[in-house]
Amino acid sequence: MNPKALSPILQDSYSRSSLAREGWANALLDEHFLLHHLAPLLAYHLEAGCMVEVESVAQLWARHLGLSEALGRRWAERISPAIADFLLILKANLKAAGTAPRLAEGRP
Repeated sequence: MNPKALSPILQDSYSRSSLAREGWANALLDEHFLLHHLAPLLAYHLEAGCMVEVESVAQLWARHLGLSEALGRRWAERISPAIADFLLILKANLKAAGTAPRLAEGRP
């Protein structure tokens, strides 16, 4: 799957999630991160018929910022609820768009 094809779904999911509402853009957990860093990882997972995990997104974000492993883990605790909210909305949007048919069948 082409990561660019996911852009509208990622943008809509972001705007409806607590990532946008709670101001995580100030921590660079924003649309740019989603479109340029998360989209390729998400496309890879969708091709495999699975969804990315909260922990994977948090780790990707921490690496993107160049955080140490320890600092990344501490921040992951704070951002995980917002990432989980985003992924829940994203999964619903993917199912609605028919982009992830195997997800719609109840697979992880």
